[in-house]
Amino acid sequence: MKYQNPKLQRMLAAEYVLGTLHSRARARFQRLMTHEAALRREVIYWENRLAGLNGRFKPETPRGVVWASINYQINNTNKVVPLRTASAPPPRTLWRNWAVVSTAASVLLGFGLWQQMNLPPQIITKTETVRVEVPVVEPLPYVAMLHPEKSEAKWKVSIYPEKGLIKVSTTGRYAIDEQAKSLELWVVAKDGPHSLGLLPTQGDGEMPMPQGLQMDAGDATLAISLEPRGGSPTGKPTGPVLLAAPAVRPA
Repeated sequence: MKYQNPKLQRMLAAEYVLGTLHSRARARFQRLMTHEAALRREVIYWENRLAGLNGRFKPETPRGVVWASINYQINNTNKVVPLRTASAPPPRTLWRNWAVVSTAASVLLGFGLWQQMNLPPQIITKTETVRVEVPVVEPLPYVAMLHPEKSEAKWKVSIYPEKGLIKVSTTGRYAIDEQAKSLELWVVAKDGPHSLGLLPTQGDGEMPMPQGLQMDAGDATLAISLEPRGGSPTGKPTGPVLLAAPAVRPA
């Protein structure tokens, strides 16, 4: 198989990120990715492109009636209800009973119509207010997948400017001396980098956006720098920049 073909690389990377590449094919792709920088770039491209889809879906709890219906269908599919055959009454008695019932119903119906026709006109004064709830669609966050080279650590960063909130989900672990160093997250704006806070080396977390920070329109760029413990003492990156990646806001 010609793994140097760009079209093939992009297709395999997309299947790898989606999770449809299985078994030996997935293991072979992971081995190739350790030697091929182009494959790693394609994986990062698809992770950034597809990560925003997570924000579009919210978990929904089915109503109790749904579970009751499922339970009824599961537990009653094999039950057979026996049919009962009712003995028919003699024909003459049956028709005589129906004649009496029909006559009584006709008298009652005629009397009811006569009462309605002789009632005075009524004026309807009652009004009802109908409340219609229109769902408000919240803006989607900026999403970035940050994955330093030669490290198993990976961060998914979601920025909600309207809520003033930053959420971080970490997989793997970035090996640093946490007693001496910290990883600091930056957004690169037109007027330079602005600190968003310290990244966790493992686990998930969230932090408020800095006061007064405005995200530029369109996509943004995030970066990670290695700083002294507690973050940059100057408010600007002082240590080496480990990586920079786009933060995409799906339309």
